[in-house]
Amino acid sequence: MGYETLLVEKEDNIAVVKLNRPPVNSLNVKAYQDIYDAFCDLEKDDAIKAIIITGNGDKAFAAGSM
Repeated sequence: MGYETLLVEKEDNIAVVKLNRPPVNSLNVKAYQDIYDAFCDLEKDDAIKAIIITGNGDKAFAAGSM
């Protein structure tokens, strides 16, 4: 499933969820909804054993809410 504010990659038993709201990955209502939806989707995938959450880009993991 595609998300407006996230990039989700799966490799082997690991999923990587990247906040993708340049330049500082600020959180808004849509980002929170995408995070919730992504984790609900990943929970249904029995192959996934770990989830890493990170920020896309070099400036910040997440700047917080805006």
